[in-house]
Amino acid sequence: MPSSGRKIVRSVDGGSGYLAQDEYTVIATTAEGGAHRIQVVFRDAPDVPKRIVEFEMKPGETARVVEPSRGNPEGTVEIRRNSLWGRTG
Repeated sequence: MPSSGRKIVRSVDGGSGYLAQDEYTVIATTAEGGAHRIQVVFRDAPDVPKRIVEFEMKPGETARVVEPSRGNPEGTVEIRRNSLWGRTG
């Protein structure tokens, strides 16, 4: 949530299928001033419990969030400053 108290919601719908092997990954970034409280909610279907990963971000940071799983029940958050995954230079 931005320091202004606004709530920004973005729905990310990832494809899946019997060949999908990895957990979902979400990339979040912000340029607004002040720290942000981020909550990423993973949900496969209405009858499946939500899996929530929460963390804080500062302006100019980019976070890579990996869905919780049996082997990693808390999920993973990796934060980089002024960097996007897959880009160099």
